[in-house]
Amino acid sequence: MHKKFILLFSLISILAFSCKKRPTACMEISETSVSVGTPITFTSCSKNTLSQAWFFSGPAGAPENSEASADLEFTQTFSVPGTYEVRLYAYREFSFTGELSISIQEIVIF
Repeated sequence: MHKKFILLFSLISILAFSCKKRPTACMEISETSVSVGTPITFTSCSKNTLSQAWFFSGPAGAPENSEASADLEFTQTFSVPGTYEVRLYAYREFSFTGELSISIQEIVIF
């Protein structure tokens, strides 16, 4: 009887831990090419995640390079023309921990 209990407990444990789905980062961007000062909406369509962080990397000195967001959806305007890389880090756990997935897209500000 004791061996059956250990075997059953082991099988349940294996199933419980193997069912965790990997996070998948996904972003939707309202516009990928706009003029300076035009708002762009960023939306996370990520799956199996509990927290996310957005980052921008663009022309040297652009104030947007030091801005970030942890919102599922937000609007951002850009003040310096150029090409920006948008990164979405999607984490399986709260507080930016656990398994990570990254989505990267470019936008052009003219």
